[in-house]
Amino acid sequence: MAQNSITQSTAHLVRYEAACKALAEARAVDEVQDIRNKAEAMRVYGMQAKNKTLEVDAAEIRIRAERKLGELIAQQKAGNGLAKPGPKSVPTGNRIPTLAEAGIDKKLSSRAQKMAAVPAEEFEAEVGEWRQRVQAENARVTTRLERAGERAAASRPEPQDDESPTLAELVDELQRENQTLRAELDALKSTMDDNDLRAQLARAVRLSGHARREQGIAMDRAAESQKRETYAVRMCRACGKAAGVADPNHTDLRDIVKAVQAMAKEVRHAA
Repeated sequence: MAQNSITQSTAHLVRYEAACKALAEARAVDEVQDIRNKAEAMRVYGMQAKNKTLEVDAAEIRIRAERKLGELIAQQKAGNGLAKPGPKSVPTGNRIPTLAEAGIDKKLSSRAQKMAAVPAEEFEAEVGEWRQRVQAENARVTTRLERAGERAAASRPEPQDDESPTLAELVDELQRENQTLRAELDALKSTMDDNDLRAQLARAVRLSGHARREQGIAMDRAAESQKRETYAVRMCRACGKAAGVADPNHTDLRDIVKAVQAMAKEVRHAA
């Protein structure tokens, strides 16, 4: 398993470096757009496969590709200009393709040019901070889930036969919902203009807050249920001690119940 993890990490790094090199060498908008589209497809695949490293690397390539698109569009405007939609009287190989022919709509063109206008130093700082924030959040989530699982396992006195979810399962399910909301938010950022984005951000914030409240309620209920279960087990062992069980703390609960039933039967007979 460890070897597979190392192999996958190496493959991801190779693909990431190859994409960066191809993007740096691209000189036409259609080339850059093709790289952007492939990066977005890999980002979606990484999200579905729960491969956070692949998802983040692909998202960064898409961001850099959009910035490169903006730079090329600005250069074409300042030089020969952009080809306008209309009759193609000039052979394709001898003219500049329109943005539409390269699969670039007005929203993407506007967003790409805005990203290209950001100074290089500021752009790199923002991308680096974003990567650190995503990686740190992923590490915190993993640590919290591990601790929650450890607490749940330590407080479970006996294996249960019912199929009710454990605390760790509840936390994991709610965390997946939060991750889904975050993924939807990222997708919205890449497809919407500023006004739509603000409206969707407000909705996503409300949904995220609701999910966190539901998570807190579920954790409180699970903790309360575990307390009641622990108390019931403690009382059962106390009854076992009263019934004469030699070591009730290390005796199966079913045996303790049998001993208590036997004592109750003797008391009824004696009466």
